[in-house]
Amino acid sequence: MNWIDLSLISVNLLLGYFAFTGMNQNGRHLSLNRWYLIGFPIFAIALGLIYHYSEGTVLNGFSIHLPLIESTVSINTSSTESTIEWAYWIYCSGVFLSLLHFGRSLWKARKPNNAKFLNRSGKQSIYLISDKYHSFSHFNNVYISEYQLDNVDFILKHELTHSRQKHSLDLILIRIVRVFFWFNPVVYLWERKMKENHEYLADRASISNVSEAKSYSYALLSSHFGVSIPEIANGFNRPSLLQKRIIQLKSQNTINMKQIILIPAILVGVVLTTSIQLESNELTPKNHEIENYKGDIDTQPDFIGGTSAMTRYFQENLKYPMDLAAKNLEAKIFVKFEVSKSGKVKNIRIVRGSEHDAFNEEASRVVSNMPNWTPGIKDGKAVSAEVTLPIQFTLVK
Repeated sequence: MNWIDLSLISVNLLLGYFAFTGMNQNGRHLSLNRWYLIGFPIFAIALGLIYHYSEGTVLNGFSIHLPLIESTVSINTSSTESTIEWAYWIYCSGVFLSLLHFGRSLWKARKPNNAKFLNRSGKQSIYLISDKYHSFSHFNNVYISEYQLDNVDFILKHELTHSRQKHSLDLILIRIVRVFFWFNPVVYLWERKMKENHEYLADRASISNVSEAKSYSYALLSSHFGVSIPEIANGFNRPSLLQKRIIQLKSQNTINMKQIILIPAILVGVVLTTSIQLESNELTPKNHEIENYKGDIDTQPDFIGGTSAMTRYFQENLKYPMDLAAKNLEAKIFVKFEVSKSGKVKNIRIVRGSEHDAFNEEASRVVSNMPNWTPGIKDGKAVSAEVTLPIQFTLVK
């Protein structure tokens, strides 16, 4: 992936987060929320990959791909490499540090050395720990602190719910996303919402009536103060969620149809965001050989004097944007234009360009100034045909 792909995915995640917060101001629809929080990052990344790997389709009419035209310029890159590579190295360093932090979180959530096996509940193993002031769960292991035995019934139900509903898998997934999108604040907010929803789900499964909800609230308060929980684990007494969880215990899991309708609306918005990017990716030739599409043409349009004359024309007229050359930037531009029946070059457009407008403008300028071509021939008559011309701006280092 490149910077455009990362930016597109980041925008999609931002839209998805705003949609989630707008739909869930009261923290309801917990099961639906969980699937949304798991699925949307995958959806956003998939759209970004579709953009990255899409090759598009050829437009209507006789369309011809010409050989690559290359513009080169020689520069001394020793003084400019640092200005181009610094962003790449900062990103890679961030990914590396995020991986280290991820590994540290997994290490902290491992089974404590002094964990004493107590019992099994289905696939879940229950341990008693003495060196931690908090209880937590990680995959199929549940750890009960000996400092929280006064509320052990509620805590055990809570942590078994985390384990049985596989909440640890959700956290692993979002941490993998966080490794590659460490620069995006929305990813951290997304992880926070995921943990919050996990606690709501476990709280709801731990009580069966209103009277239990009151006792459960007192248990939360008594277990709250002076504790911390591994980032990659789920914990009964996560402090930052305490007030919200007590309020949530009084809420019903009712469905607000106005909020549900927002889900397809935001998905449409994300798809439109991606489709705008895909429009510029409409054509990516697989090679530079001349090809005919949608019908046969007897004689292809040709630059007067042939390919060698056209190459010479571009060598003499195509100018490398020097401000971009100084920044060590390169690009490949695909220009599509029509050779009319009279041989005139018209309807020039960039079908896949660069994020730097100077490259696109220079390619369009030189193509628009080309002399008339020999038009294409079909059944003995001159016909209009579309031509796709790839132009490469390359630095010789």
